[in-house]
Amino acid sequence: MPGEQETEAEQQQRLASALRNNLTFVWVLGAFIALVVFFLWVVSKKHSLILVLLLDLAAVGIACLNYLQFYKPRKHLSYAINIQSVSMLILATGGIHLSGGLNSPFLWLYLFLIVVEGISLGGNRALVTASLANAFLLFAVALEYTKLLPAEGFVVETQLVYNPVYVLTHLFSTLLFNYLIAFAVYYLAGFLFKQQAELKALDKAKDLFLSVTSHELRTPLTPMKAQLQMFMSGYLGSVSENQKGSLEMVLRNLLRLEKLIAGIMDVSKISAGKMSALPVKASLKKAIDYVVEIEQPIASVKNVKIRVKAGDCPDFFFDPDRITQVLTNLVDNAIKFSARDTEILVSLEKREGEVRVSVSDHGPGISVEDQRKLFTPFFQASSTSSVNVKGSGLGLVISKGILEAHKGRIWCESVLGEGTTFSFALPFRQDG
Repeated sequence: MPGEQETEAEQQQRLASALRNNLTFVWVLGAFIALVVFFLWVVSKKHSLILVLLLDLAAVGIACLNYLQFYKPRKHLSYAINIQSVSMLILATGGIHLSGGLNSPFLWLYLFLIVVEGISLGGNRALVTASLANAFLLFAVALEYTKLLPAEGFVVETQLVYNPVYVLTHLFSTLLFNYLIAFAVYYLAGFLFKQQAELKALDKAKDLFLSVTSHELRTPLTPMKAQLQMFMSGYLGSVSENQKGSLEMVLRNLLRLEKLIAGIMDVSKISAGKMSALPVKASLKKAIDYVVEIEQPIASVKNVKIRVKAGDCPDFFFDPDRITQVLTNLVDNAIKFSARDTEILVSLEKREGEVRVSVSDHGPGISVEDQRKLFTPFFQASSTSSVNVKGSGLGLVISKGILEAHKGRIWCESVLGEGTTFSFALPFRQDG
């Protein structure tokens, strides 16, 4: 059940989400009741309905004030949820009364609220909501039957409203059905929350395993790389050309393994919500030029030219190291998938409130279905098989995590057979 295996931050996030959703339901119910009241007033001209409308507006107003008071500071969210739930039940009862009471076609509103509350806040909540709903319905029916509250509706069947046998049987079946649904939701929600807790535990165990394993694998790589470089430089004795070629191959694979381990560590940080950015005021144009200078020799092997199209962009706050990592990932991918004798375009432009960078290639393109999965760890697009290029499948995931740490975003536009453009946007801030 909620709260048993979740952190305080997770609980606050869940309650805040439920509070936000509840406000939407309050607005919908309030609008529905206002329409019913207006329709009945037009038909009957009963001025007493204006009081019902005022009550409706007051309930919606209280719900909105409650949301504004508790949502942003994230304090007393459980108390705020209770206010919203009672507001919704009162509004639902008002709507049911105005549309026929026990004859209302909107009795399902109670079931809807029972299911929503139970699924979002836990099975116990479904039972509480069912009890409150039944209490409100009993109260409304009692007022109608004793004529303290005049029966309203699109078509009022007076002989049924005041028939004790009909009222009792219909009321009993409605109350019983509400409880049956609540108990079903109670057990279903319990099962779902248990499964969710187990999945979260497995996910945390996976992240811990990746973090520890990648760290342990990375530790011996540093001295291995140092020893290889010493061999290649001749510091430990002369090295023949054949030996040097073999050592260079070992070093290349060692660097590749180091990059893969660093990627896994970054992904584990992103999964744990620990990816951070250290913004300083810097030039994004210089970061682009640096990456292009490094990548152009690699692109030249395929006779691919990297062209930069940069508009005016003043220095602003971002993490140069991390954004350089993003640029390297995108340009490296563009080179891998570009056809021979083509061009890669890296563009930079400043728009209102943000800076956009795009990397466009003339590769095989990516299908719409694959575009939806691009930012999934270890995913390889099906179109990559046509160019026989394989990677770790982590670069785009890491890039997305880095940009989200900057409050930025990344997206892809592609046409099969024509090429792909990856773009990202960063907030433009010139003050720390």
